[in-house]
Amino acid sequence: MVNPWVRAIRLQYYPTTGLILLVALSVSAFEGIVFMTGIVWIVAGNVLLHCACSLINEYRDFKTGADLVEYPQSGWSATGGSGVLKEQLLLPRQALRVSAILFLASWAIWLVLGYKTDYWVVFLMSGALLMTYLYSAAVSVGGFYYYRDVAMSLGSVPLVVVSVVKVLTAGYSLVALATGIIMGILILIYLLYHGIVDLNADSMSGKLRISRVLGPEKTRMVAKVLFFSTVLGVTGLAYKGVLPQFSMLIVTLLPPAIVVMWNEKRQPPMKTYNQVILLLGAAAVFLCSGFWVHLVL
Repeated sequence: MVNPWVRAIRLQYYPTTGLILLVALSVSAFEGIVFMTGIVWIVAGNVLLHCACSLINEYRDFKTGADLVEYPQSGWSATGGSGVLKEQLLLPRQALRVSAILFLASWAIWLVLGYKTDYWVVFLMSGALLMTYLYSAAVSVGGFYYYRDVAMSLGSVPLVVVSVVKVLTAGYSLVALATGIIMGILILIYLLYHGIVDLNADSMSGKLRISRVLGPEKTRMVAKVLFFSTVLGVTGLAYKGVLPQFSMLIVTLLPPAIVVMWNEKRQPPMKTYNQVILLLGAAAVFLCSGFWVHLVL
């Protein structure tokens, strides 16, 4: 039997968090890393934040009754909580306390990194960490309404990328900002499709995500516009020299993206969701590969 704490931190979601860090590290390598030791501490802070957010999400969902709603499931338990509080494997106060400790530990790491590099990093990452943590905590009735989706993806993600690059390269970078915004848009698309899958459960539990406010049709339309605009934007930035030219390889995702979005009304939402996850993961990998191919060549 899996340890309840391992279940509660939901490592199956970590690839989403990890991709943001991978993008930031790729930009850092491209810009020239001068603080190699910082990578270890940044990864540690990233993992601690992920665990803290998973636990506060478990706590809030349990307290508001959201965990009592059945969520769609896939082979890797893509939606819903771990159920450890509902099954009484852990106490709610335990999850809350450990979550707070892990969040403070993550923030402390960035406090030290900012002290060693640039004080502005402390302010930037404090904002990013707080937005991410509150996003995970405010998943109940009302919460931050649907603005929290936008704040987390287009606010927190770019700040993380810019801060990581600053710590590792000792410089603020337009490339880091552009890449952070691109990655933030990809995360927003992920959240939109995640909301479509959880639409019924959100309605029953009272969660107000952007997908529930817009409805499935408008949400799909917004996601499509964002994805194709992102691909064209990356291509344009690569053509202008802001991003490495090899980042243009992202256009190879257009044919499969068209197929996925064309078929989404003819197949179960969970199948489309899994396909979109792979598509967005591939987009992030192509974005990273542009920097690494440039370095190799």
